[in-house]
Amino acid sequence: MRHNWNRRNNRYKLHFLKAYSFLGRGDYTRASIRLSLIPAQLVAYLMAQENSQYSPIFRIDVSAEPTTGAMNQGDAGLAMVALMRQMIANQERQNQMLEQLVQNQLGAQKQRTNELQQWKDANPRLARACRNAAETLAKVQTSFLEGITDEIADNEENLTDGDFVLNEFIDRFGPRMAHLNGVLQVLAQLGSGTPNPMHG
Repeated sequence: MRHNWNRRNNRYKLHFLKAYSFLGRGDYTRASIRLSLIPAQLVAYLMAQENSQYSPIFRIDVSAEPTTGAMNQGDAGLAMVALMRQMIANQERQNQMLEQLVQNQLGAQKQRTNELQQWKDANPRLARACRNAAETLAKVQTSFLEGITDEIADNEENLTDGDFVLNEFIDRFGPRMAHLNGVLQVLAQLGSGTPNPMHG
């Protein structure tokens, strides 16, 4: 009987150590699962036994009388249990909020995708024209980027040494690059995929 009791206590202590390890790594879900396998009073006892590893506010004054010390250990352990469970509850609420945010984003993205597909189905020829235009404009973009890189290589020293040359370079190429990228992105999005055959 005593052997079985010791084995059960050792198993509880292993769960406790695992829970504390998970808490240290911020894995509150696994910590919650481990703690749920241990009776609350035993968690308090285990925390009191390991009090030297925790914050000073939970450490026990060993100079106190034995009865008082035991009560303090129990109070400290219960406080740690409450604190850990509150941390786990807060983390679970944050996880729920993040999950809801992701679901909202996925819903909005799905709606935009459906609306885009509806537009392609209603304008199949224009969608194909956008795809062809995007392919042509991509070649223009490649040539434009080659010119920019050549310009940077030829003026490396001037670009790194003076703000005037750098500002002139940005004024010369920046707006054109931004507009080109914007137009290319729109054409590529409108021309991506293919309309449904029934609309072609």
